Amino acid sequence: MPALLLGLTLAAPVSALPHDCLIEPQAVISLTSTEQGRIDEVLVRRGGRVSAGQPLIRLEESIQRLQLEMASAKAGTDVELRAAAARVDFRREALARAERLFAKQTVTEASVEDKRIELTLSEMALEEAQVARELAQIERRMASALLDRRTISSPADGIVLSVEAAAGEYASDTEEMMVLAVMDPLLVEVFVPLDYFDRIAVGDSYEVSQVAPLDGRFEATVRTVDRVFDAASGTFGVQLEMANPGTEIPAGIRCTVDFDQASH
Repeated sequence: MPALLLGLTLAAPVSALPHDCLIEPQAVISLTSTEQGRIDEVLVRRGGRVSAGQPLIRLEESIQRLQLEMASAKAGTDVELRAAAARVDFRREALARAERLFAKQTVTEASVEDKRIELTLSEMALEEAQVARELAQIERRMASALLDRRTISSPADGIVLSVEAAAGEYASDTEEMMVLAVMDPLLVEVFVPLDYFDRIAVGDSYEVSQVAPLDGRFEATVRTVDRVFDAASGTFGVQLEMANPGTEIPAGIRCTVDFDQASH
């Protein structure tokens, strides 16, 4: 029995102390412009909360607006299409009339054939007008998309970490304009001794405690358990996910997590 107890003691983790960890944003996003041009307006400031799809920076867009107006005007009219359809109706009636007259031997067969060719040509013109209208609709959507590209919008809910752009400056696709942090959920990164490998599983919940001067305690769920170990330190990485509605919990701070005390 003593030998068995000794074996159980040696198999347990060597440390029951909470493990140091770090609370980080889910993602840090560096924004650049896909378009070049003068910056017209910066709509947010450092530290501001932003929502997915919210406009952040607008580039000068007068030319793109004019292009959209032109494309919309072109796509908004169907005069050519209606005219082509009317010509088809006219040519069809003319052919029918010629066929009736030919049946009465009033006109020649060649005259009927001319009317038939005229109808075919008018039908082809109608198809061309239909294609032109479809292309006009596509051009309008393209002009709208090009105008939208002049506005840089937030890809996710988050907080503005830094603003590197100012109105009047020139935007390019190589210059960082703004940095956002996605704060909900937060990620908790921790390295744990190998003794804990078989005790921690994805989906397990543990309590994460902020270190002084903060004293918050929050529940976090294991998101990832690394299966490649760090042989030098004898540890493996664990990543937990922590809900942060309203982004009230700050990121970039140290914490502790006790894997000997599950919260569920």
